[in-house]
This record gives sequence, structure tokens and C-alpha cells, in this order.
Amino acid sequence: MELLDLNIEINPADRQTVPQNTPRSEAPRRCPENMEYIPGGRIEIGNDSGKPRERPVHLVTIKGFCLDPYIVTVGDYTKEFPEYTKKNSSEYDFPATLLTHSQAAAYCRKLGRRLPTEVEWEAACRGPDKLLYPYGNKYLKNKCLTDGSFMGKVGALAECKSAYQIFDMSGLVWEYTSSAYKPYPYNAQDGREAARSISNRVLRGGSFRNRVAEVSCTNRLSSSRDTRDNVTGFRCASDTIQ
Repeated sequence: MELLDLNIEINPADRQTVPQNTPRSEAPRRCPENMEYIPGGRIEIGNDSGKPRERPVHLVTIKGFCLDPYIVTVGDYTKEFPEYTKKNSSEYDFPATLLTHSQAAAYCRKLGRRLPTEVEWEAACRGPDKLLYPYGNKYLKNKCLTDGSFMGKVGALAECKSAYQIFDMSGLVWEYTSSAYKPYPYNAQDGREAARSISNRVLRGGSFRNRVAEVSCTNRLSSSRDTRDNVTGFRCASDTIQ
């Protein structure tokens, strides 16, 4: 199979990835505190065996970036926006939900960060081995909060993480990305990363109500920017420290 290659120039420094067996304490400090580094390069995205919206498999070149290891919690969001409606202290470790795309983006901006693009999100989920799920290529119900289990706390399942130490990328809650929903192949220059676009945005990861195909690293869902529900949350990304 010949892959489409959408080549976007990156800095040579971004090609220097940290070996998987490098202790995290020895990894170069490229990210703000409490964020994980995701190496750049030519990233394979999509799934030719998946839904039509996941096709075709193609290559996109991205810069190395930083990503929150955990979904933003009720407690996190309330610190920055005290007027947030979900103030019950018993929920502080649960995902911040009932927020529009704009409210999620505003939180990230307040911290000097941003929402990840859908390509960045998929790269962080699949890891260097291009896995279908964060933990492997076979769906395992008990690895993550999926298949109608329950709404759990963020980071509750230690094995629900990608090779880059990013948690809850399968199930728990859908996650907002910055990307407008458009058919593949992905092209960052076609307007889908325009912040002021009124187009629907791409959600990733599935929720605790979903299973198998819906909670894979390659699945993508279209959602209105004005949606507020209890199964959609987010995490923040940032550029690397210069």
C-alpha cells in the first residue's frame, strides 16, 4: 500500500527523539512542568480497516510538542474559572465536562497552552509503534474505562496509557481537538486549523459508554463547537520550550 505523504517542514532538532528506555529523569527538559514530550517526525495516521472517516492511511510531518498526561479535571478547571458549575468537591478528580469547545480552548490559553490538533492527539495515542489502542493492537475491555463501565476519575487505571505516558486516551470521555472536521487526508494548510472557523471540531478517544472501534486511537467524530455534554472533555498541548 502506498501512503500519501503530506510533507510539512520541521526543525532538525525535532527529529531527535528520546529512546523509549531512557529514564524520564534523564530526558531533555523540552516541555513545561507536568507535561510530556511527544517527538515529531513523519506520523502515520488513519486506518484503512476503520470507518470511512478514518481513511485513507497517510503520512503527516509534525513538530515535536508537549501534551498534558491527564485530562483536565473539575478541580483543574475550577482553579482557573471559579464560576464553573460543577463545584461539588467530590467530583474534583473527574473530567471537566459540560463545556463548549471555546471554553476548553479558553482554559488552555489561560495557561499559555492550546488544544492539540487531531494529528498530535493520534500521534500521542499510538506511540512509536503505531498501535491501534494506547496499550496495544487488540481491544481489551478492562484496560480503560470503556464499554458502558462508569464515569471514573482521571488517571484511575494505571495501564490505560500510551507509550508516551499519556493517560485515558481510550474511553472515559471524548476529547476536543483544535481541528475542524474535514475528510482525510489531513492538511493543516486547508483551513482546518483556523481558530476562527465555525466548522464542527474533531473529537477523539471515545467515552466510557463506547467500545472497540469507537475508542481506538484512529477514530474521529464530528461535533458542534457549541456542544455541552457529560461525555466530552479535553487536555492541553503546547509547543516545546525554545
